[in-house]
Amino acid sequence: MTTARLSTKKQFSRHRILGFAAIAALLGLTAVFVVSAAGVTSSFESEKGTLGSPAKKVTDASASAGSAVQFGTPAGSGFITRSGRNFIKDGQVFKFHGFNSYGMAGCYNGTAYTSAQLDSYFSSLPAHGVTRLWAFRTYGTARIQTILTAAAKYNQHVILTLADTISACGDTDYSVSGDHSGKTAAYYDTGWKNEWSTWVNTIVPMFKNDPTIMMWEVSNEPGVAGQKPTHTVMQAYFKGTSDLIRSLDPNHLITIGANAPGDFGGSSNYISLWGTANIDAISFHDYAYEYEGGTAVSNNYNVAKQASTTHNKPFFGGEAGQPSGASGCAVSLTARAAYMKTKADAYFAGGIGGLTYWQYAPSKASWVANCAYETYPGDPLITQVKNYLIP
Repeated sequence: MTTARLSTKKQFSRHRILGFAAIAALLGLTAVFVVSAAGVTSSFESEKGTLGSPAKKVTDASASAGSAVQFGTPAGSGFITRSGRNFIKDGQVFKFHGFNSYGMAGCYNGTAYTSAQLDSYFSSLPAHGVTRLWAFRTYGTARIQTILTAAAKYNQHVILTLADTISACGDTDYSVSGDHSGKTAAYYDTGWKNEWSTWVNTIVPMFKNDPTIMMWEVSNEPGVAGQKPTHTVMQAYFKGTSDLIRSLDPNHLITIGANAPGDFGGSSNYISLWGTANIDAISFHDYAYEYEGGTAVSNNYNVAKQASTTHNKPFFGGEAGQPSGASGCAVSLTARAAYMKTKADAYFAGGIGGLTYWQYAPSKASWVANCAYETYPGDPLITQVKNYLIP
């Protein structure tokens, strides 16, 4: 979403895999080798036998027996990992609901949210909700630490987006022509190894042990604006950026904030990119109300689900939005909440791991239209998200 319109995959050696397989045979387990973040995370389907630390049995619908044995994540660590097509937290399937609030660190109206604004927002969410926000080098680590502290107080998680390939909010290195102009093709080739890499080497080690973070997101909406790289270059970008993050952090999941298959040259290219080894979760964005004739179920969802099945990884809606407003708008706030509930019902029933709406702000910025994607305090969509029972 542009501001304007607004596992750990350890590379086991052959001997190590054979060693796990031998242990599995002794314990009466069927090896399925599912990857996840947080250490050695090969999984096994439990058929008989007794588990010992650090192994743990997790629910896994993709396993033939409905469960699997996961290695490497300490029980009760709070880190969100993955097993097959599911997110996992403390041994249970984890599905999430929440909002984008990209401007928490200062992008939306030029100043970071106050402590009172952070408290008001995070306390309005369901337990273990998820918020996606910008964590660009523009804002530094102190503001991110303040956000993480506030989120943890209310048992919330965040997805931290590390760059904007649209080049908004000051993230203008390798931009075509400044703010909102997108990145040059050179950025996707080798340019990310400069300013972005320096920032990643700062922020990722600093917060690698904080379970408040659900995922690192390499960048927001690659391929949407600016110059489009070749598919080969985009594949290398997915691999190089995620490999760097994984080398610095064995605990957290990694994703990229993809918008739509068309940004990568079509569904086939989009699906293939998610096979990247250190990319743990598949993202799509959904503005079907405006761009797909008002349907509740976006084709982006359908293709992302196909990618999830192909690569046995969880998928989630990183953005979903519909313009609305308190008065004088084509869609009322109540109607928007109802539309989003229809969407959530279909998506969660279809196996999605989570959905975050675009976008929450504590108050209206001067440049935002009256009928916009924003959700402010008191919006019925907030109440709906808090009370929604994920099936």
